[in-house]
Amino acid sequence: MTLNRRQFIGTTGAALAGAGLLGRNATARSERVPQVTTFDHFDNDANLTDGNTETNYETSGDVPGIDAEHVADLTVLVHGWRPTQNDEEAREDNAEKFAEANRELGGSGYDGTVIGYEWDSHRGDSLDSGWADANRIAERNGPKLAQFVRDYRDQRPNAALRIASHSLGTLVLVHCLEELDEDWTGQHPPITTAHPFGSAVDHDRPTSAYPETRTAIEEGVGAVHNYHSRLDSVLKAAYEPRETDRALGRHGADSDHEAPANYIDHDVTDTVGLDHEGYLENASDLMVSHMG
Repeated sequence: MTLNRRQFIGTTGAALAGAGLLGRNATARSERVPQVTTFDHFDNDANLTDGNTETNYETSGDVPGIDAEHVADLTVLVHGWRPTQNDEEAREDNAEKFAEANRELGGSGYDGTVIGYEWDSHRGDSLDSGWADANRIAERNGPKLAQFVRDYRDQRPNAALRIASHSLGTLVLVHCLEELDEDWTGQHPPITTAHPFGSAVDHDRPTSAYPETRTAIEEGVGAVHNYHSRLDSVLKAAYEPRETDRALGRHGADSDHEAPANYIDHDVTDTVGLDHEGYLENASDLMVSHMG
């Protein structure tokens, strides 16, 4: 199969996505987790690679509403940062995260379809272990994810479309919302609900301290449910020293500034604790309860 704008051969991701066990209620879920991908769209300096544009993406060839049959409810999971990994390791971890989301959300009663959004979070050669470059790549993925949302809405204007984002993946979500806010003319908000967890963005980002982001949340999403753990060890040890600011994924929104009415914080410290990778395993019941 030849690559085109929306299709890629995802053999590694498909195989790994099917390797996981069933969720808590042992309800069978599809072994294959479809993907939207911008893998290899950026180099280590956060520049677009040859043949790619600000908004193009590919798919695994089986994404509902784009390549395959429509579904009533679709959740897109955006993964987080993958520092110091090579291409193969990053793709394996991405596929495992998508498979985990499929298992855990399904095991908690979500009967919609889960797909993954894969991006070059492992790239970057800035002196801070690639963190600055990875942030720029996350920002530049916002318009690409926004283009997927537009394309999906063209086909399914009334279906439920949700975005869940982990860690630095929430920065992709933020820039997606800001991009959509510039030109969205649809009757409904383009995104039904958003579910950031363990978010590696500043805690004042969804508030009036960032008017562009706050407005994008108000107008672009039915509701944003943010899941944070005060003990999250990765955000405490890696994010906050780099940014010299509090992380949204540890503290929730900054109470010194006003958040929009459709933004809700959920403190999951008691269930997630220190584990930055434990939100899906320990808080998916709560997430699914907010997808009604």
